[in-house]
Amino acid sequence: MKWRKKTFNGMTLVETLIAIFVFTIGMGLVTFLFSQSWSLFQVSFSLGNTQFIASNGVQKIVDTVRNAQRSDNGAYPLLIANENEIVIYSDVDKDGGAEKIRYFFSGSGVIQEIRNSVFAAPPYYPDGYETSQEIIPFVVNASETPLFSFYNNNNEELEESFSLTDIKMIKINVFVDENVHKDPESVNIESFASIRNLSQYESAN
Repeated sequence: MKWRKKTFNGMTLVETLIAIFVFTIGMGLVTFLFSQSWSLFQVSFSLGNTQFIASNGVQKIVDTVRNAQRSDNGAYPLLIANENEIVIYSDVDKDGGAEKIRYFFSGSGVIQEIRNSVFAAPPYYPDGYETSQEIIPFVVNASETPLFSFYNNNNEELEESFSLTDIKMIKINVFVDENVHKDPESVNIESFASIRNLSQYESAN
């Protein structure tokens, strides 16, 4: 009986090079898809995080405005109202007294400052503020986009000069963008807040 010797041929150099090429292309494609997915995830996360922080900040302002009240010394609920700043009396810490709260656009964010009254006869509010906190970062409002707009009891926007007693509702309009040089584009958060029971404060002191 005659035995035949079996031979096993390995991959040729050309086949090896083709395999390496295909593998390299495959790995490059996988890396590209992973990179794209990661970039989309980062964009989505950044957008969601920025929107969440901005929404919370706007809600703080809305709650303050809705619960405005006379100051502890009897002053009118609104002290200052312009496009980029409001100063309002409201019980933000629910202690029964009215704090003086200032919201303003600093150029890069919306700041909340708070001053408690001093118990005296009558009570008074010292100059300055006790606490200062940025509640909405990355604000990119253009100069023609005011942070605050004001409306009368007919829901008509107040233009030019107006009295504090004309204001019955405040619009808060914020554009935020964590990085203006990268996607996504800026996020707009807009809300309206009416001052509850303002009819009892018919005139400023």
